[in-house]
Amino acid sequence: MKKIFYFIVCLQFFAAMSYGQNVEEVNITTLGGTVTSPFTDSPAAEPQEMAFDDLDDTKYLTFNPTTWLQFETTDDVNYKLTKYSITSANDAAERDPSIVILRGSIDGINWTTIDSLTEVTFDSRFQTLEYIVNPTESFCYFKIELETLLSDRFQIAEVRLFAQIPATGIETPKADLPKLYTNGNILNLSFQSDELRHCTISDISGLQVKSFNSTNRTSQTDIESLPKGIYLLTVQANKEVGTIKFVKN
Repeated sequence: MKKIFYFIVCLQFFAAMSYGQNVEEVNITTLGGTVTSPFTDSPAAEPQEMAFDDLDDTKYLTFNPTTWLQFETTDDVNYKLTKYSITSANDAAERDPSIVILRGSIDGINWTTIDSLTEVTFDSRFQTLEYIVNPTESFCYFKIELETLLSDRFQIAEVRLFAQIPATGIETPKADLPKLYTNGNILNLSFQSDELRHCTISDISGLQVKSFNSTNRTSQTDIESLPKGIYLLTVQANKEVGTIKFVKN
């Protein structure tokens, strides 16, 4: 059997508290993805990937006044953005973006506008401008269209895309969390003891996609209908809750 790649996420709740999930806001470009743009004229040290490396002292440069950058998430996982930011590069303020349009897509073909800016100005080098957004949908493709009105070249130091995802790094829960294995489209759970547990599977946005009960040390559930992506298996037993994050490939 193939062992699922997973991370243990730890959540604890008392009986009087609701069973909501802790979340944290992260720059999703740091989770990995694919960057594309329409031009290949960038200097060797200033390619398109530099706009998503989470470093303000690098930059993307093209010898065109108008361009776009597309970021496709790893495994096409959908995210609902909460905000985004753009950072000016080290020099040549005339190359800064004047017009910025951010769009999202689930297929890389049909696009929904998330935000549109027509009078962007930076007061200094390495300045970060941040914009709150509240799209109605989640996307796995993001395209930011960029234009400078003052130069025949364009540059930008960094683009960051933020979304809320389940929090990690919380202390280990008391709930008995299983080891996870897959056998085809079957998710196998191996607990340390026999006990009645209520299990739910949610996608990365928190939407519940499956629920089932387990009473034995070993249990299994069919995940054939689930698209590939990141999921959360939440286990509730007595007054305690634990959650495991796993990836279906």
